[in-house]
Formats: sequence, structure tokens, C-alpha cells
Amino acid sequence: MGRDDDLTRKAVDLVDRDRLVALTVGLTDIASPTGEEGEVARAYRDILAEAGLDTTLQAIGDERYNAVGRLEGAGPNGRSLMFNGHLDTSFANQFADRGIGFQTKGTVVDDEWIFGMGTFNMKSALAAYVVAIEAIRAAGIRLTGDVVIAGVAGEIEKSPVGDFDGPQFQGYGVGTKHLVTHGGVADACILGEPTNMKLVPAHCGSSWLKVEIPGKLVHTAWAKPEDNAIMKARTVLEALDQWIPEYQARNAIGNFKPNVNIAAIDGGWAWRGARSPDSCAIYVDVRTVPDAQPTAILNELRGVVGAVN
Repeated sequence: MGRDDDLTRKAVDLVDRDRLVALTVGLTDIASPTGEEGEVARAYRDILAEAGLDTTLQAIGDERYNAVGRLEGAGPNGRSLMFNGHLDTSFANQFADRGIGFQTKGTVVDDEWIFGMGTFNMKSALAAYVVAIEAIRAAGIRLTGDVVIAGVAGEIEKSPVGDFDGPQFQGYGVGTKHLVTHGGVADACILGEPTNMKLVPAHCGSSWLKVEIPGKLVHTAWAKPEDNAIMKARTVLEALDQWIPEYQARNAIGNFKPNVNIAAIDGGWAWRGARSPDSCAIYVDVRTVPDAQPTAILNELRGVVGAVN
């Protein structure tokens, strides 16, 4: 066994499980729904500083920050590695009881499981990054290249649309986009996202599309099904249902097939049942394989919808 192997084993032996649990619970105890990442970002910045990293807060909006730490390598030719993880949580506020493990506070159960909003996705990974760095430093290891840890805001898959507007819907990578355009770069990056304990070398892209079906605003007394936007939407849904397996088969990579999700339908006035809806929107999430262009997905879906009579 060489010296490097000895140092690696020493670092692994120095990983502090209690410290990892305490950090995970502590971060979970700070509510951080998308749009309200300020408090947890400041806390994570302080944690990174205590671990010996040079730190900064990157402001991306009112009370929204990325917390970034850098452990400088010995250089000058070492490659840099980033560990990236999001600070915001999937569900919160008015949507909290729709998620799994929606309670905010972190709770350790049976000395094995930690429950609480964001523990799994992905505050436990943010804690693990820190504990790994602390173990490396405690083992006396001096890496050749830099290690960058970035806790980013606004990653959860959300996007403003219609009445759903404001910072709480500004997600899907706004923090990381700001990070990489403001100096937060590295030669390689690892994300500790949940992947069923499997190494995932690549990830699907995603295109979100809105299909709008027109109708006629008519009183119930004179309404016709063929003029009702919601009724007309059925044929579009049927066309999408036929297209999805064909799209998946055509874009399969080995046994993997990119998913397509009919995410939402919006149409009519729930408060005025005496009128037929003059519009109905179908929202679709199309997952894409590497190198696929969003414009190609847009044009393909236009063709599917355009073929509907």
C-alpha cells in the first residue's frame, strides 16, 4: 500500500458521523423554500468558513444567495473539482403538506434515518461535502487542485407562469447559472443528488412546453362541445399519448428511455360554470437525451399538435 492509499484510508477513518448528522439536522432546521434561501445560505457560508474554506455569498436577488467555499490546492497545475448542491427545498408554505416528509425540523429516528424537509434532497449532501473536507484536512492531505463547494439557490424544478409568479417560482437552476457566470467554475463537478446510490455520469435535459387550445366563450344554454376548449383538448391529449412512446423509443439509449410528463391542464373559470371555456392550456415536460436541442423538441411537438383535426 502506497502513501496515497494510507492518507486516503486515514481520511476515511476521520469522517465524523456525529458531525455529519448534526450538520444535516441543523441545515434541515432552517426552512428554505425556493425564493427564501437567505438564512440557510448565510448559515452554510459560516459552516464552510469553519471548515477552513475561503468563502463568499453571491447575491442573486433579494435575500437569495449562493454560498461558495474554496479550499485552495497546492497547484499550480492541479485540476479543480466542484461539489454543488441546492439550498432550496421542493415543497414549502402553501404546498408543504403535498410533499413527503414535509415537516421542517430535522428528526433522527432509530439512530439511522433523518426526516425533515430537504434532508434527502439535498441538505445531507451539503453536510457530507463539509465533513469530507474536514476529514481531508484532518488527515493532513494537501490536494494539488482546488476544491469548490457551492450551495446554490433556486434549483428546484419551478418556473414562473401565469398567476404563479415571484421568487418562490424562480427555480430550475437560477443559482447555478449565476454561479458559473460569476466565477464559480471548476474542471469537473459532482452533485450529491439522490440517485439510488448509483453513479450517474449524465442527466436528462428538459423542455417545458405549453399547448394552448382555443374555444368559444358561450353561455351554457347555447354551448356546443365542439366549441369547448377543454373538450377539444381531449384530442390533443390523445395525440400526445400516441406520440410519447414513439418519442421514447426513438430516443432510447440502451434500456433508458427519456420520460414525458403531462404536468398540468388549465382551462375555464371554476367560479363561472355558466360559460364554456374559451381557452385550455396543457403543460408538458419533455425529457431530452444529451445533445438534443430545445428547438427540435418545440418543432416536433408543434407537428404533433398541428396534425390534430
